Amino acid sequence: MREIPASNWGDLKVKVAELKSEAKAAEQVGSGCNQSRLLFRGQGDDHWKLESSYDRTRPSNRFLENYYRRLMAAKSVLDSLRETSFPELDIDSVAQMLGESHFFPNPLPHYDLLVYLRHHGFPSPLLDWSRSFFVAAYFAFEKVQSEYVAIYVYQEFVGKPKIFSHEAPHLVSLGPWVRTHARHVLQQAQYTIAVQRESSCWKIARHEDVFASGAESQDRLIKLVVPSSEAKAAMEELDEMNVNAYSLFQTEDSLLQTIGRRVFQ
Repeated sequence: MREIPASNWGDLKVKVAELKSEAKAAEQVGSGCNQSRLLFRGQGDDHWKLESSYDRTRPSNRFLENYYRRLMAAKSVLDSLRETSFPELDIDSVAQMLGESHFFPNPLPHYDLLVYLRHHGFPSPLLDWSRSFFVAAYFAFEKVQSEYVAIYVYQEFVGKPKIFSHEAPHLVSLGPWVRTHARHVLQQAQYTIAVQRESSCWKIARHEDVFASGAESQDRLIKLVVPSSEAKAAMEELDEMNVNAYSLFQTEDSLLQTIGRRVFQ
């Protein structure tokens, strides 16, 4: 992972513009072959690992089929409390889909449900990214937890075909085209999941294990680090661009949070 320090909010924007220019130049040279767009993720503490909310639960069983069984339980409660439009989750069909191919299924079974629950706090193996640097910056500066915050920049394909072993941890990107909760669209979200195959079954791996492998021709990761003292300048400009809690969540709580920030600043 390449780490780039930025001295302030303005310098951070310059660094991101440079990375975008580099990516665009590489795309033109390679005629667009195997060049994926940059994705961004903001974190309020530069020491935090790149880990999913599922990783933070410290699960003892990491097999994907077991996760779907827990997902089925969550859906049954969700359906009891409100009417949902998600199809019934047949665990036997899901298990068959996960086991019938040596290649990881993309999109995932019930991808719409996974994304919906991810945006409502249910532990998820999906690590969320945004196509917008400014959305990622909001999440980095909104609740700073350390002296420095981090903006991660991820690019899956960097000019060459992706090579990996199914038995080793590797990343699968999951795209934006899914009918799910509005937050997915508002936050310009995309996702990655780390997986590996074990005993003819798919297992949820850790993102950190993939990036630790140090492959230079794929899964490019850059970490931009900027002082958290820049939060005021960043959040004021982001609000002027209508990147705020209400525009990203559209709830009454987020509306009052946005108004409160404006009033007290």
